[in-house]
Amino acid sequence: MLKQKGLALAMLIAMLLVFTGCVGESNVVAVIDDIEITREDLDREIALRYKVLGQQTLPDEFKSDFLDQLIEEELLYREAVNQGLEPDKEDVEQRYDMLVDRLINQVYETEANFIRKLEEHELTQSDFKEVMERITTIEMLRSEKEKELEMVTKEEIEEFYDDNKESFKEGDKRHIKHILVDSQGQADTIRKRITDRDEDFDELAKEFSDCPSGEDGGDLGVIGSEGLDEGFADAAFSIEVGTLSEPVESSFGWHIIKVLDEEKGYTRELDAEVKNQITNHIMQQRAEEAETEFINSLKKEVNVENRLND
Repeated sequence: MLKQKGLALAMLIAMLLVFTGCVGESNVVAVIDDIEITREDLDREIALRYKVLGQQTLPDEFKSDFLDQLIEEELLYREAVNQGLEPDKEDVEQRYDMLVDRLINQVYETEANFIRKLEEHELTQSDFKEVMERITTIEMLRSEKEKELEMVTKEEIEEFYDDNKESFKEGDKRHIKHILVDSQGQADTIRKRITDRDEDFDELAKEFSDCPSGEDGGDLGVIGSEGLDEGFADAAFSIEVGTLSEPVESSFGWHIIKVLDEEKGYTRELDAEVKNQITNHIMQQRAEEAETEFINSLKKEVNVENRLND
């Protein structure tokens, strides 16, 4: 599959601003045949992208690469149109609805806020749909180019597996329960109630644990050490199965850890699932290389200039 660009609102707005003739007469930073992109256009769409998504602004050293990305999108769209590719209207509508729903859920909370944001930038929902149609058209071209890629052979899969066995190692996993509290003293007291009075771990977790898992008796399920707090992981993966840890401090507080069971790590076999993962990885690499070559060939056919650093 050829590499996909995200369908964030900012990119849609950016394409609308840059590629619909909204340019000034000075400070031209890029040219695509008869289209000029000004520094004001670039700064505005960068501000939109990061403001809309609630991120920090783009550092100056990345602006040229970002401009190149926009230029490449335009070249792909032109080629798609030249090949007579036209998206299904219902598909565009569905994609539009799904994207707007996602943006409302993740960013704007209400449709009114979303529409207000469009209006702030003098955009309408119709404008938004037009840009969605452009991007869908580009994706159609990418899908066509995917068909030209060579399929991955059995020998390539086996070679990749043999060369990258470390990537297919599964680490040890343990079934862990814990009780999280604020202080070492509280952790000591609760531990003694378990060891000295034989009180039920699960009930104490429900009563005292500050972790949401407390509702389930402190059960974290079967987990690996990756991504865990270092202090917690060191304790949870060093004590004997079936035993209780001493109070352990982490960045979250103090824990009493109980290990119920253990699954030893292993190297995954070259089964159907692993073969599929390897195939997808190799195809993705080929797709990225193919798209780079394809875009370079398109650039040779038109006058393309990135003048940002001139």
